[in-house]
Amino acid sequence: ILGFFALATVWVAYGIAMRAGYSEAEVRAMAFVGIVTGNLMMIFVSRAQVVSFWALLRRPNKAFQGIALITIGALAACIYIPAAAAVFRFAPLNAAAVALAAGAGLAGVLGFHALMRLVMRNRRVA
Repeated sequence: ILGFFALATVWVAYGIAMRAGYSEAEVRAMAFVGIVTGNLMMIFVSRAQVVSFWALLRRPNKAFQGIALITIGALAACIYIPAAAAVFRFAPLNAAAVALAAGAGLAGVLGFHALMRLVMRNRRVA
């Protein structure tokens, strides 16, 4: 279900980007950024079952940091190195497009996480 929430928000961002006039190659790259961001966030919040999300932000995780850096580097290479971008048929993105795409992936995961915390809290009260 968590992956569905992330994908759904990326899908909404896809529609927004298409209506905003981004090219097909830009929208394709934006969707990829959103999916990758959502997957990174799913890895990050998977530990939130043990501690709160805010506690996770204060607790360094070297393994996740390494995975995230490598993933973001590979993602940037796929979008901004012309030979790699040609393979995926991506167009380079400006900062606003990256923010919209990454925000979509982030919003889906954090929204689901917040909803689940609320549900769990209400179950304890009942």
